[in-house]
Parts: sequence; C-alpha cells; structure tokens
Amino acid sequence: MKNLKLVPMLLGTVLMFTSPFVLAATPKSQPGQMLKALVFLQSKGYIIVKKIEFQKDSGIYKANVVNAEGKSLEIKVNPETGEMQKPEEDITGWTAIQIAKKLEDAGYNNIYEINTQLLGHQYDVKVLDDSGQELNIKVDVESGNITKIAN
Repeated sequence: MKNLKLVPMLLGTVLMFTSPFVLAATPKSQPGQMLKALVFLQSKGYIIVKKIEFQKDSGIYKANVVNAEGKSLEIKVNPETGEMQKPEEDITGWTAIQIAKKLEDAGYNNIYEINTQLLGHQYDVKVLDDSGQELNIKVDVESGNITKIAN
C-alpha cells in the first residue's frame, strides 16, 4: 500500500523537473512579432498577405503572399532577425492579366469575371459570347489550355 502512494509522487517529481525542458523546446510567439513580420513583408513589397501563421517548431512565420506580378508565394520570415527565407517555390499558375490576355487572344472579348482561386487545377472565368450567351471558361493552371462550357 505504501508503494502505491510512492508511484504518483515519483511521477510528479519527474514531470516537475522535465517539463521546463519540454516547454523550452517549443518556441513561442512573442507579443508584437506578428506585426513585425507583416511590416517586414510589406517593406519587401509583399502588400497582399493571404495567410500568415507562426510555426511553433521553428519559431518563424510562414506567409502566403502575392508578389508584384500577381503570383502566390510562400515565404518564411524571422521577425527577430529580419531574415527572410527564399520563397520555396512560385505556386504554378497564371495571373488575372495573363488569363485575360490569353482569352482575348482566343476571341473571348467580353470577360466579366475571373476567379484566380484554384478550383482543382483550373481557374474559372465567365464571359459573354457574341450573342450575349453566358459561357463558363476553364483555364488550366499549368498549361493555360482553355475549355469552354456553355451555361
């Protein structure tokens, strides 16, 4: 019976001494760090931030941003040092301007909506044909191939 009382005490003692090390291994976001990261991104020309989140494992912020050409990028920022890791990769895709030019070159001149949010592997574009009929155009993200769907 005496040994049964000792087990919780020993376990509690072990946890008491080891928990600071476990907690110290996980970086925490400091007050004002999010704002610092956003200001740093803005100073580098990344005005549009789609999403930014603190990475507990590395202590840095990961941001999905839009560059001057309209391309989405993933950038990692250390707000303490101002270090910005090179974008992992430019997310494959076309900008709204590129899509509009491609469609106009293909004869679709009355474009009234371009949705550059990915819908699978396609962008969704709405146009009116010469007779005023609404068409739903799909543009392949990688190739730029156009698929016409009548509504």
